Order: sequence, then structure tokens, then C-alpha cells
Amino acid sequence: MKILFAGGGTLGSVTPMLAVADRLRQLNPETKLYWLGTKNGPERTFVTEAKILFKAIPCGKWRRYWSWQNFIDLLKLDIGCLVALYLLISLRPQVVVSAGSFVGVPVGWAAWVLGIPILIHQQDIIPSLSNKLLQGLARKITSVWPNNYFPPNKLVVTGNPVRPDFLYEYKKEKVLNELGFSSDKPILLVVGGGTGAAFLNHLVADNLSELLKCCQIIQIAGENKDCASKTNGFRSFTLVTKEIPKFLKVADLVVTRAGMGFLSELGYLAKPTIIIPIPQSHQEANAKFLESQQAAVVLSQNILTAESFISAIKNLLTDAKLRERLGVNLKKLFPPGADVKIAEIIKQLANNM
Repeated sequence: MKILFAGGGTLGSVTPMLAVADRLRQLNPETKLYWLGTKNGPERTFVTEAKILFKAIPCGKWRRYWSWQNFIDLLKLDIGCLVALYLLISLRPQVVVSAGSFVGVPVGWAAWVLGIPILIHQQDIIPSLSNKLLQGLARKITSVWPNNYFPPNKLVVTGNPVRPDFLYEYKKEKVLNELGFSSDKPILLVVGGGTGAAFLNHLVADNLSELLKCCQIIQIAGENKDCASKTNGFRSFTLVTKEIPKFLKVADLVVTRAGMGFLSELGYLAKPTIIIPIPQSHQEANAKFLESQQAAVVLSQNILTAESFISAIKNLLTDAKLRERLGVNLKKLFPPGADVKIAEIIKQLANNM
């Protein structure tokens, strides 16, 4: 069986599909896996570490506002389609899988031309533009939750896959020693996503001395993003792959954006979370839904102050019952087994070619 994944630019479209790729290998060790992604995105590191053949293709990004770059990216899209067509003819996969990344669009169009079955996975509350463009061509559409955006005859509600790394047990004491942390202060993990979040990085850096009075901090700043210098009780990393599961295991509280891939991993571990969604993006709908389910504390970046940020962290770190309630509610929204469901659908599509 040959399966090709398309995704990248950010890790939101990557990490859930890596869990599916691992499950496919468990179902059939002879399965050959390929991945088409972006040239400069963070996905290459994760995909190659998973021992999946990675190739980059040109792809654009459609901005929903006036920008002359849209014209250049339309040209990239055309070139991406030709490159994807060539690679699909060379690799001959039986199924193409995408989880909402715009790199999936030229790959999906090329797959349709060649008659290769397409599966798209929808994570966010509001469908991505790339999935909207591919829904008519897809044989199956899997989704984290029920929605009315896609054809019912194609839609299968599966939940969101979580990487197998999160199944491992990590000894807290060992992780704390590796970080140079003590066991007498809670741990705050701040994650800005695979490409980082400059706003979160600066928010932590500007208030570091005050935050360190109540907690120890692990910061995942993202590639090519500013990192504050190492100091007692604070560790900053540009990008981590294998380390993030153990960092999450020891974290008492997490601050993050509202990317559904990472939120699924937080839900699997029942981690209390403060969400600061990217303003005027699909993330605001994700955050609003989780807030309505009492599964996270949501802070608006547009009105956030240093005082309200610090206050929210202190309130949660001193309220164990609230942290537990948030974690339990988040876990309920992301039931396990999504990787198995999606892998089985992919297997069926491959067998029916």
C-alpha cells in the first residue's frame, strides 16, 4: 500500500496526520509513505524524523485581503500542480491525504486528474479554504466534530488523531532535572505553534520577572523567532519535536494559540489551557467553541494587558479544582481512536482502487 500525505507551512496540518501515518504502518508494516510539503515550513523536520520520504513543492497562500503577492502565489499554485502531477505519476500512491494545508490544493487537484482517491481531514470549526476547494474532489471527508459544511454522504466524524509519542510515560523528576527546574514550583508551558508566535514570545519576555515569582516556564518560541536568554526557572527553545510530549506531561498550565492539532494533544492529556487565538482568524471560532464548553480560558489578544495576562495565570495556578475541571472538559471533546478510524478509511479507499 502506498499513501501520500500533503501538508505543511504550519504544524497544524501535520501532527495529526503523522499519527495516522504511524497507525497505517502498524496495520501494514509494508506500507510505503510519502509526504509533499513546503520548502521552508517546520514540517520537514517532523516528517523526516518519522522516516517518511519528504519532498517540497511550490505552493501559494491565498490572502483574503488585497495583496499583490496573491498574483505571484497563483503562479506558484500552477507550478505546484505541475510538480505534484509529476511526483504523483512517479510515486503512484493509492490514496492522497490532506488536513487543510494550502499545499494540499495542488496535490489534490493533481490526484483528481490522475484518478487517485483523495481524503481530506477537517480540524477547525470553520473549514479551511483549501478543504473547501477540495471537497468536491474528495472521496471521503473526515472531521473532528459534526458540521454542516460538507456533503453528508462523504463526511465521517472521527475526532482528531494524536501522535503516539503522547502515549509514553515520562518521569516528572527526570524531566525537571533535564530542565534544571525544581519540584516546588508549578510549570507553565508557552507554545506559539510550529512557526512560533512573536506576540506570545514578547508577552513572556516583557513579564518574565513577574511570572517567575509564581512559576517556572518552558517556552517554545518557534523557528527564527526571538528567544529570551536562559535564566533560572526559564528555558526557551526554538522548535522541539520529540521533547514536546514530555514537556506537556510535566506542565501544570499551558498557554497557546488555538490550532486544533495542538489542542487535541492538550485534550488527550487533559491539560488546563489558556488560549490566545490569532486575531481575526479561524482560531477565534475554535477558541469560542472551547470556551463555551468550559474547556479553556480564552484571552483576546486585542485587549490583553500584561496585568490581565499575569492575573489569569496566577488565578489558575492557585485554583487546582478549576485546572482539573478545564482539563477534564477539554479531554471530553477529543476522544481517543481517531487515528484508527482515519487509517481504516484510507485502507478501504486504497483497496477499492
